[in-house]
Amino acid sequence: MATKKLYRKVFVDCIENIDFQNVGCHTSKNKNVAVEFSDVMGKKSQNSFLLEIFIDDAFVDREATNASNRDYPKEKECVLYPNSEIKKIDIWEIRSGKYGGLYFVETKKSKDVELSTGTRFDKWITEFYIGENY
Repeated sequence: MATKKLYRKVFVDCIENIDFQNVGCHTSKNKNVAVEFSDVMGKKSQNSFLLEIFIDDAFVDREATNASNRDYPKEKECVLYPNSEIKKIDIWEIRSGKYGGLYFVETKKSKDVELSTGTRFDKWITEFYIGENY
């Protein structure tokens, strides 16, 4: 099975507040787009992190991805099936200001900790799957 590298930006107070069992199903194929657009995991905070997600290509929901890219082409989204196992996540801190940029923090691997897309969806995807168990 081919591995896909995708990106998701989250806002949390600290890395310990990232819910690695419910990372979310909306990702971007483009790192720069993921940094530009934002999603909220937990409460809004001053700290933002880029999650570089490594997942089997079989967990990509092609129908939802096509719908998302048709409706939101600038986001270059890749929608994942809920509760899909993630192989690995590289975590990068996003800093702004004079010393802005991406700073590598750590790697989480599925053999060490449970990593999953969980069931975190945007409202439109829930509406897209009316009648399904999502």
